[in-house]
Amino acid sequence: MRFLWIRAVDNVHERNRDAPGSVPVRTDFIRSEGTEMTDPASDTTAASFEGWPPDATTFLAELAADNSRAFWTANVERYRTAVLAPTQALAAALSPEFGPGRVFRPYVDRRFRPNAEPYRTDTGALVTGPGGTPYVVVLAAGGLSVQVGYQVFDAGQLRRYRAAVDTTAGEELDGVLAGLREEGLAPADVPALTGRPRGCPADHPRLHLVRLRGLHVDRTWPAGAWLQTGDPLVRVRAAWRSAGPLAEWLNAHVGPREA
Repeated sequence: MRFLWIRAVDNVHERNRDAPGSVPVRTDFIRSEGTEMTDPASDTTAASFEGWPPDATTFLAELAADNSRAFWTANVERYRTAVLAPTQALAAALSPEFGPGRVFRPYVDRRFRPNAEPYRTDTGALVTGPGGTPYVVVLAAGGLSVQVGYQVFDAGQLRRYRAAVDTTAGEELDGVLAGLREEGLAPADVPALTGRPRGCPADHPRLHLVRLRGLHVDRTWPAGAWLQTGDPLVRVRAAWRSAGPLAEWLNAHVGPREA
């Protein structure tokens, strides 16, 4: 199944770089290249989530160092066992509360980025909430990340977003974001104008919000032995729940992307 993703930005978290041999966790979770994803609900072998084995992050680090067909062919069974199966199990465990998840396929669609490396160096899943807001979880060699919201708004979403920020809904959004920061969830690498939109006054009380061209909150945890337990499920579920007020605001005032 094809999905129109939101944007390819080729940026990475600066967090986790102090971990020896680590690979930074990507923040370009949601790409515009029509990446294919698998449906864990269609995999009858999916088991309960008990963490990723140690070889999962090792494999992803090695793939980042040698992103070649030769390496992939020689190690594809490691991917299936250590990376894919646990990720499918995580998505399946989250689905009763958040909805069906789609697990990223490992292949990069190079029709949209011909110079890109052929294989993803991370794994993860995307859930689209009932109101359209994306919930994302990504595992890379450097750690585990979550993101809730939109990398970039489409034209209609951006128009509705700015209109809402001009009303009392903008004040509500400021309060939502302040509360989420206290829970460790904050916008990261959100695209924004350096100036201001045409017609927007320089003294707009929420200029910091008006400038945004997308809106999402993120959190990253460095890799460690905890990934080999059920703790990732607990953390992801808690973070997604905490981000619920932002998802509700986006659903009410921005709405889903155009098909």
